[in-house]
Amino acid sequence: MDHASRELAADIPVGPLEARKEESVLAAPNPFVHAVYVATLAFQDGRRDGSDELFLRHALDVAQALGPEATVVELSTAVLHDVLEDTDWTRDDLAEAGIEVTVMDAVETLTRRPAEEDERFVARICATPGEVGAVAKRVKLADLTVNLANAESDEERRRFERAIPVVQAAVERSAEREVSGGL
Repeated sequence: MDHASRELAADIPVGPLEARKEESVLAAPNPFVHAVYVATLAFQDGRRDGSDELFLRHALDVAQALGPEATVVELSTAVLHDVLEDTDWTRDDLAEAGIEVTVMDAVETLTRRPAEEDERFVARICATPGEVGAVAKRVKLADLTVNLANAESDEERRRFERAIPVVQAAVERSAEREVSGGL
């Protein structure tokens, strides 16, 4: 977290969460709202993506694309999914801000590694096991869907169109495992 973010965070009261932070991160009245607040801090400099859209708007669009059945963990991960990749924030900053471990793990999974090609990036996300993997896959599918809708070139569209069926299949396999009790 940069100095300006720390100052802003120190000046803005977070209400009941601040008083109960030491009790439990889960004691927050609404962890999703808190994640939006943290994303706002991370993107407070008005960062914009390649299409000149505010990163925060993109993050909210990804959360919206998850649909009405999305869990709080999925929604929180969606609004934070680009924070580690596109800001100077670190996992430690997210932890310091009170973000739940599962959300931090999913955000790390969704963070592209240096020089990681699209296919490897998608394969790594799709291979992530457990709850973190299931969350990361659902958020990545929503992210790809939003990115496809906003693609600015045929090449971008082709990249997203190649990745969507791979991630969709992984999401379906995760859902089947969940229904069958992990067998």
